[in-house]
Amino acid sequence: MLFRSIKTYGYGLRVHPNGKYMQDIKAVWTQPELEKLFKEKIEKEKAWVLNWANKNNVTLGQGQLDAMVSAVYNYGRTGFLKTGVPALIAQNPNNPAIPEKWAHLSDARAKKFPGLATRRAEEANWYQTDISQNA
Repeated sequence: MLFRSIKTYGYGLRVHPNGKYMQDIKAVWTQPELEKLFKEKIEKEKAWVLNWANKNNVTLGQGQLDAMVSAVYNYGRTGFLKTGVPALIAQNPNNPAIPEKWAHLSDARAKKFPGLATRRAEEANWYQTDISQNA
């Protein structure tokens, strides 16, 4: 089995909105191109999160929405759903246990990638903001 290395560009972009790998389209991207693609990707993930929330009859505050968009962007939709956090959110988006569980989602990989622990903690803090306001 041959392993193919997939490059990331700019803001962790690997796949172009057209579905092709970025490196298969061209090798070098400009900063304005990457910023445009990043914004498109974020808007696409935001729409997915809002659709998920609507299907699950969940109302999200801005911090909760931001945290979920960040997680979906970084984990991927399927990966984030597998963490169990969305299931907790669907049951009760203001459950105070969610930020603690969220903050530790990447513990297993944080030794190799310390930035993951920081990212998860930041997302947990964003999420926590709305729980505090709704308590």
